[in-house]
Amino acid sequence: MDPAEPLLPPASPDHSTRQGGATMPGSIMGTVGYMSPEQAKGFAVTAASDVFSLGCVLYEMLSGAGPFRGETTAESLAKIIRDEPAPLVRRVCPKDLEPILLKALCKDASQRYSSGDEFHGALRSMQELASGKRAEAPLLGLVKGSFVSLTDSLLGRWSHRESRKEWAREKPSPRLWL
Repeated sequence: MDPAEPLLPPASPDHSTRQGGATMPGSIMGTVGYMSPEQAKGFAVTAASDVFSLGCVLYEMLSGAGPFRGETTAESLAKIIRDEPAPLVRRVCPKDLEPILLKALCKDASQRYSSGDEFHGALRSMQELASGKRAEAPLLGLVKGSFVSLTDSLLGRWSHRESRKEWAREKPSPRLWL
């Protein structure tokens, strides 16, 4: 083998592996265990897809396992598309938290929270209602507080990232001269 010879043949102009940095329609990209059903089917993703993914993370935090874990990638994708997550054990999931989490994990994107802000609002409302009720077991209170704190943190990062994107769109790029 000649070291000067390329390992791969040059790509033809009509067969590129990159399309301007955008994902090709119908392609599936992402971490399988956190994909929304529409993403698993290769459809467009929306803010509701992000809510589904966050719901998967929060479900895994509470249960110790992802809601749609399969033995293979194909099995996991099939579970995401067709199966409902197993009910959470009451001692680790407060009763008023489970419906919020299950709404975030709805198969139909139109039935989910439409944005991270809406999901966050539901979690905040739950926390406010719980603070007015008789105290639950200390572990449940800790779970609720941690849940809301985590979503505060994640949504804060997302909001900051989105504001930076907006700033980058508005701010003209500096000209570089060589």
